[in-house]
Amino acid sequence: MTVPGAIADPQWRAPIIAGLASVPVTLVLQWRSAGSYVFVPVLFAGLVVGYLFAERPPWSRRAGMRAGLVGGLALLGGGVRFVTDIPEYSFPIGLSVLTGLYTVLVVVLYIGYFGLVGGLGGLVGGWLANRIGGSRSEPVAR
Repeated sequence: MTVPGAIADPQWRAPIIAGLASVPVTLVLQWRSAGSYVFVPVLFAGLVVGYLFAERPPWSRRAGMRAGLVGGLALLGGGVRFVTDIPEYSFPIGLSVLTGLYTVLVVVLYIGYFGLVGGLGGLVGGWLANRIGGSRSEPVAR
């Protein structure tokens, strides 16, 4: 049995797995109302993937960004929940549609923000991989 699409591609497999692994932690932090710490799981996922992809394409930043975008999918639940609650309010129909469109825009922007945070983690992970790998000393022959 073959795996179709991006999951079969080794350049996407690790970022997808790391991004999906960050989703439950992000959801728990959202549920516990941890505020600004919600982006930490995605940052860590980007760091791990960036470390893994430091020496091969996709480069660490791009791999971290992919993990961040996948990890940002955790925000979809809250956005869908808010959009489904809009009809319960006594808004005029035009304002309800505008609120729904605005919610979709905000969720998409936050997913993009999570991608940037994952990319930052990927940069740090790639830097760490090069730093740790570069600090090994070679034997000196006398």
